[in-house]
Order: sequence, then structure tokens, then C-alpha cells
Amino acid sequence: MSKRASVPEQRRPVSAKNGKTEPERKILMEWTAHRAKERPLIAIGVILVIATALAIGWTWVHPLISVMISYLLLKTLAEFLFPVTYRLTEAGVTGEAFLLHRFFPWERVRRVTLVEEGVHLSPFSEPHTLDGIRGFFLFCPENKDQVFELCSRNSPAKGKRKEKRERIASR
Repeated sequence: MSKRASVPEQRRPVSAKNGKTEPERKILMEWTAHRAKERPLIAIGVILVIATALAIGWTWVHPLISVMISYLLLKTLAEFLFPVTYRLTEAGVTGEAFLLHRFFPWERVRRVTLVEEGVHLSPFSEPHTLDGIRGFFLFCPENKDQVFELCSRNSPAKGKRKEKRERIASR
């Protein structure tokens, strides 16, 4: 009986706009960031909040609703709790983690902003209230200048800015 070596399936980025799989493109840069590792006390607090929501919901409401609320909290906070692999390709930017897969094509980028902890890509040419929701934040404190240059070069953004802001509105 022979064992066949399994070849890992290549995951292709899925466009958030239409849900279709993007073609494989050349990877320009790739790195992994784990925000919870850098802020362990906040991570412990977040895990305690999720566990408390699960326990209270299980006890007082209904186990199914409790599990759903905990899942939604976990999915919302996945970018903070789990390691995220960011990938800059010719097609756009991808962020992948447990329960998280985001793709932001270069065509949607209207503004590239350098901030304290990384680079923010926005679909708006001017600062907007929805930047934190509709944009894409690349957490890269060690190599943010290199990421900023790559994003500026690949995006058709008209309002490329190298701003030093403390935080994006929702971060």
C-alpha cells in the first residue's frame, strides 16, 4: 500500500466585492503579525469578555444564542487574537487568520496612509468616518515604510499621503 504525498491546495484570494476567486498573482511581500502577543493583558481581557458572554448566555438565555454571540465576538476580534498573515500581490492585499479572510484589490485604494502601527488603505480619497470600517489596516510596525512604499507604488491612489497620525478613528 503506497502513501501519496498530499500537495497543499493553493488558496486564492476571494474578492470582498463579488465573492469571486482572484487569479494567482506574484507575491510582492508577505509577513505575519500577532497583535495579542504584543499586548497580552488586553488579550487576556478580551478572552475573559468572550468567556463571560458565553457563560452568561448559556446560563440565562439559551446555549445556542450564547454560542452564536461568542462566535460573532471571536470573528470580530480574530484580527487581534490570532496571527494574521498579510500578503501584498499584484492583484491587491490579502489578510488571512483563523475565521478571517479579507482581500482588498488595488483598484479600490484611493488613499494610502502611514500611521504609528502600520499602513491604512482607504477606498475614500479624503479622510472619512467610514475609513475604519471600509478600509484595510496593515499591522506592520517593523517594516511599515517598506509596506507604505509598495502600497503607494501599486495602488492607483490619487491622494497618497505619508501622514503621521496616532490612530485611525476606529482603531
